[in-house]
Amino acid sequence: MNIGFDAKRAFFNRSGLGNYSRNAINSLGTYFPEHRYFLYVPKANIGIGEKPLFLPSDAMQVRTPPTARDALLGGSAWRSIYMGNQIRRDRLDIYHGLSHELPLNVRRGGAKNIVTIHDLIFLRHPQLYSFFDRLVYQQKYAFACRVADRIVAISQATKSDIVQYWGIDPQRISVINPSCHPDFYDYGDQMMLQHGFFVQQEYQLPYQLPDQYVLHIGGMQPRKNLLSLLKAVVRLRPRLSVPIVALNYPLDSAYADSVAQYIAQNDLRSQVILLDYVAQTHLPALYRCAAAVLYPSIAEGWGYPIVEGLCSRVPVIAAKGLEEAGGSHTQYIDPDDTEQFAHTLEKVLTVGSLRMDMILHGWGHAQQFRPDIIAPIMMNLYREMMC
Repeated sequence: MNIGFDAKRAFFNRSGLGNYSRNAINSLGTYFPEHRYFLYVPKANIGIGEKPLFLPSDAMQVRTPPTARDALLGGSAWRSIYMGNQIRRDRLDIYHGLSHELPLNVRRGGAKNIVTIHDLIFLRHPQLYSFFDRLVYQQKYAFACRVADRIVAISQATKSDIVQYWGIDPQRISVINPSCHPDFYDYGDQMMLQHGFFVQQEYQLPYQLPDQYVLHIGGMQPRKNLLSLLKAVVRLRPRLSVPIVALNYPLDSAYADSVAQYIAQNDLRSQVILLDYVAQTHLPALYRCAAAVLYPSIAEGWGYPIVEGLCSRVPVIAAKGLEEAGGSHTQYIDPDDTEQFAHTLEKVLTVGSLRMDMILHGWGHAQQFRPDIIAPIMMNLYREMMC
């Protein structure tokens, strides 16, 4: 088959959408090399002046805007409007929009069309988005769901939202969970020693970190709810001091200011380490060295850091509603209940039997999200659509 992907996020996005795209493309290319893969990228200067996030294999063909008209608006015109012409020229069998979108003339291409929908948070929690963002997302996502031959939802929760908000036939929606990058679960060891204990390894990181810390992944935006963690840590004083390492990606400057203000007002400067930039190659070790991974997000379609934490053999505390990703042995909290959060965090950090139970069962749960499991499920969908 000739299979094409909207690969913009794979090349230019560092967050969950980018990770999903990179993992999907890489795993399909690895486990099914007999097919031809086309990656459509709106910018022609990939990797010039910066290290690219994604390096496709030699067998993958990268397509960029072929004409001046297609390159308008940084290639957005080609990606969103004219892509159907390129799909027809490349004689695709399958075109897969990996991040909520399909081009307006996609049916002109003659391929079977798939769109992955990650979440409809902008509808479920509209207060988290501007009016303009909600308008754009509504138009793009709803259109893609209408014209797609098949919709991939990354979770049962997302599938339910698609059916509830837009009345899409559930039979058109396939739930295929995201895969986890091998860097998080491939330790190069024997996995476990006797009696169920994991092999311990040491890692060197180019950051000034305490010997023990809890890790918050998500960056500075209200939805990721770092303030809830800070308030829980303050509640644990003085009986337990918990160093926090958090990614300081400035996704919302106003929220970042409120976090900085709370840290200053509650004398947390020596207890909170904000990392402005973490290279992708350092993330697995950052997870593995943590005492726990904390993900009190207000709303998610999936929860990538939850699975990455479980694959890293670390206890995970997550918000209620994210059980699909976390399984039965992740600890769940109400993201707005800081007293419950504090109690759960103390328990996870101090009760050794609970920690070991969470680590062992969490690792087992996360194995279903390995690329060698997820890629065949996606390929079977492609083959089914061609029958």
